[in-house]
Amino acid sequence: MGVTIKGLEFSYANNLVLDNIDISFKEGKVTGIIGNGKTTLLGLISGSLVPKKGKIVMGDIVISPRKKITNITEHNKKCVLMAQFPDEEFFLDTVEKELSVIVEKVDKEIDLVKLLDMVDLDASYLSRDPFSLSNGEIRKLGLAASLIYNPDIILLDEPSPFFDVKKLNTLLTTLKVRYKKTIIIASNDIDFINEISDEVVVLKENKVIFSKDKKKLFKDVKFLTDNNVPVPNIMKFVNYSLDKYDVRLGYRYEINDLVKDILRKLG
Repeated sequence: MGVTIKGLEFSYANNLVLDNIDISFKEGKVTGIIGNGKTTLLGLISGSLVPKKGKIVMGDIVISPRKKITNITEHNKKCVLMAQFPDEEFFLDTVEKELSVIVEKVDKEIDLVKLLDMVDLDASYLSRDPFSLSNGEIRKLGLAASLIYNPDIILLDEPSPFFDVKKLNTLLTTLKVRYKKTIIIASNDIDFINEISDEVVVLKENKVIFSKDKKKLFKDVKFLTDNNVPVPNIMKFVNYSLDKYDVRLGYRYEINDLVKDILRKLG
């Protein structure tokens, strides 16, 4: 299930954050969002915020000023947000109890040990107090809690500082390819977005200024520079090789592929 947004507008008090946003997020793709307003956009898709104008359509779900999400548990079965600060959603004294509450809501049998393993936590965490966990561990627990709902749409807010990017990439690739999940990630980490996303949305001055395949974005250094979008480190190296040594490496988003290119050039 994808997400279609039409004419979306949102303000905090009199501060306009999103203005006349038209955008679609494709099923079975990972889309990265960068720029101001990205967390607000995730909040609107998740139903925790209500738009001032416009609508968000996800299958038979419509969110608009007149159509709010009233049953968050049922909405989470279709679309769930792993918040930037998931610890604010926990209140029980063990991880097992926290996860079991959600399992009861969805009324499914779930192997919690396997669930934790998916997010790189082991069985020992079941007896841990959530409030004793590190920032990274609490983020992983937040993702595990989100996955219990088995939603069609997964929203992640700034996950990269607390996850092993390779392991997270493997998990998200499995979710999008095998299960056709729609995954939307808001992040300031441009290298992470370059590596993990299929498409990228750039927000600037309350509007969408780019929404295409990531290759088209990150190859266009002039566009990035003109709009104060950071250039991924790997692309800086590619451009440096061309400018300094006239070695054309082309677009790459994984360091291993770049190394192979360099070795081929060296003969």
